Formats: sequence, structure tokens, C-alpha cells
Amino acid sequence: MNDDKYVKREIYLKRLIDRRDNGEVKNGMEKYYIQSAYSLPDEEKMSQELASLRKIVNSFKKIVIVRDDIATYVNDEGIVFMGLFQFLKNEKVEN
Repeated sequence: MNDDKYVKREIYLKRLIDRRDNGEVKNGMEKYYIQSAYSLPDEEKMSQELASLRKIVNSFKKIVIVRDDIATYVNDEGIVFMGLFQFLKNEKVEN
């Protein structure tokens, strides 16, 4: 991965964590929505974090990034869950 892409992702993530909101990220032709969460310990917290993403009705990728080191997976709604370091290491966000 080139350094420029790493820096862009770091800036996006820093902005999201500082403001504690979800954001729309555009990277060339790619577009995706990101929700950051400290952790997702239970269904109530999971539902709370997914609420804003569920309101978006388009086909762009939706991603939840958590601080924990988790295996990347996609839920039944097509939302990608990944750990912070997995997000920063991946050149393309796909699964």
C-alpha cells in the first residue's frame, strides 16, 4: 500500500473519531460510509451504532470500524465490520 492512501485513511479516521459521527468517504470512484465505534459489547450497542447506516438506502459500501482487533466480516445486511488496524492496512475496503 502506498503511503498516500495510508495517510488519507488515517485523516478520515481521525476526523471520524474526533467528531464521533459517521461519515461519507470518497476515494476516486469508490464511495463508502463509515461508522466508528469503540466496541460493540452487546446487541443494544450494535443496534445503536448501526441505526444511522440502516437509514442510508443506496448500494454504497457501509463499514463499521471498531477499536478491537476483530476478524473482518459482513453481516446479513451487507455491512462490513473490521478492526481499526485491519482498516488502516487494507488498500481496498472489501470482503
